[in-house]
Amino acid sequence: MNTFKGKMSSTVNKVEFGIWVRQEREKKNWSQADLARESGLYRSLINNIENGVSESSPKTLKALAHALDY
Repeated sequence: MNTFKGKMSSTVNKVEFGIWVRQEREKKNWSQADLARESGLYRSLINNIENGVSESSPKTLKALAHALDY
């Protein structure tokens, strides 16, 4: 699996991305609600991303990257 060492691969699928988001969130000891608050996104969207259900728009990617310090 791609670990994204500071750079996103163009071949990352939504399941891999969701796993990465969850891992990064857990490194910060954050709940999904914490990440939602820090990113300005809905908790339900965070849940859908982490479970590989939702694709992420560029705006969502930027919000997550900022919240997760990338």
